[in-house]
Amino acid sequence: MNKQITQFSDFSFDPEFEIYTDYYQNKIAQVTNQGTVRIFELINKKDKQMKRLAAEFQAHQGQINSMSWLSPKYENLIATCGQDNQIKIWKEQANQWKVEKEIKLNNLQANIIQWAENKYILAVGYNNGYLEVIEGQEYKVTNTNAYNQTLLCLDWLKSDQEQIIVTGGLSENQSIVKIWNVISDSQTIIAKVYEYKCGQGIRHVKFAPQIFNSELQLVISYESCVEIQTLRYDVEFAKPIELQKSQKILLNNVCQKISWSILGNELTIYVDNQMLQYYQSEENEYLRQI
Repeated sequence: MNKQITQFSDFSFDPEFEIYTDYYQNKIAQVTNQGTVRIFELINKKDKQMKRLAAEFQAHQGQINSMSWLSPKYENLIATCGQDNQIKIWKEQANQWKVEKEIKLNNLQANIIQWAENKYILAVGYNNGYLEVIEGQEYKVTNTNAYNQTLLCLDWLKSDQEQIIVTGGLSENQSIVKIWNVISDSQTIIAKVYEYKCGQGIRHVKFAPQIFNSELQLVISYESCVEIQTLRYDVEFAKPIELQKSQKILLNNVCQKISWSILGNELTIYVDNQMLQYYQSEENEYLRQI
């Protein structure tokens, strides 16, 4: 039965329940440590925002590690992965979510999962360090050994042309960020085009929406630090990606969540139920909004 639940407009972050928004940010999904997914529709009423419980289902046995919404230009699908060593693709039918595809991983566990922005491709990062792309409704698999130990976080570049993934993981107990070019043709190839070593405890990597063809903005969080990188690159990858500028923001505690604005000129950082907002100055410095 549906019920109305009041929701603060700043979406106070509860570390026990991860939140994922759909493409249009009209719906959110909330996952629990017990393997449950709750889908809410967002409703704006006067001076406050409400959320209506639209669906709730048991997705996995045990904790859900990650979830992702597919772009609405395709079907209304979400992907989940959990500690039960399974990846599941869910399809909405008459306000109910049903399993479209189930992938059993034997002794592997998927830590992070995310659909590409402009193609029917799903990126998956595993606890054994492998990066995998699953393509199309046939779910064709291509993978590469990304890290010696564990792949912890990833993000696709939001672009109509390139298929680029950034990943964060561990190699010999050191946190490393890598950028990969995914070439999809008759044979899919995942080629590393950038590598950066950072502090311990990496938690997030996230591209800003792409505005300039020759420049990328990337944010990395590790320990109690958020680092914003400006990267110069050639869309044909004839030249290596180069780090042009780096800005570090020191926090009082670990970063729990990061989000970019639509234009990539504002960055929101969530720490201990606080929402810290930074805006991009003309000198390409991110300054705190007070």
